[in-house]
Amino acid sequence: MVVLVAASGIVFARCENRTALNRAYALTDDADRFQMNRSTLDDALSFVKKHHGEARSSKPTGGCAPTDCMAEAEIIPLFYSRHTWLIPVVKQVGVHVFNCNVTVWIKDGKLVAVEKIFFVPKAVGADVYVATVVSDPDERISRNPSYKLHPAFITNYREGRGTPEFTYWSNASSAERTVPSTRMNLDCVATLAGCKSVAQILPAAWGQHQADASRIESLEK
Repeated sequence: MVVLVAASGIVFARCENRTALNRAYALTDDADRFQMNRSTLDDALSFVKKHHGEARSSKPTGGCAPTDCMAEAEIIPLFYSRHTWLIPVVKQVGVHVFNCNVTVWIKDGKLVAVEKIFFVPKAVGADVYVATVVSDPDERISRNPSYKLHPAFITNYREGRGTPEFTYWSNASSAERTVPSTRMNLDCVATLAGCKSVAQILPAAWGQHQADASRIESLEK
């Protein structure tokens, strides 16, 4: 009986994770359909309604308005958030808990930025953390050494508190067609080994980051 209950629990957990993965793909695919400086507040609000998110001001206080609105939707493991000790346990049977978040910013009635975040949490920290941002360049971005190499995109990698974090920014105003895609491959969530590296999520962007590493290091000196 105990074995049967355990097996049923594993099957249920895997089904729940597969459902979450399908929802994450739907969420990120819809985010990729936004058009920079063309999509409107109504588009953002429709996105939030479809994915059960929320819209508010980008400032600490205030509500969503055409002049300033931040719309956010996410796929989060609520059960595991309350029982973090289970995360490494279910990982042993191929159930890989993950978070997926999309945020879009509206300014003066038009879309100005889209951010997607995916990470696989541990009880503390994460095994892998990947973020993509699509926007027009600002002063801070233009000072980035990676931007000096290719103003169409920027890659950045760091390890903080044992968590490998990779950010890939894509220039919305660039006409360059050969830049790495911002579309995330999340299929590793459904594998027994799970998601272990940035290369699984954004292979082209990670490959470009590795190719640029020595040149960026020289520019930073």
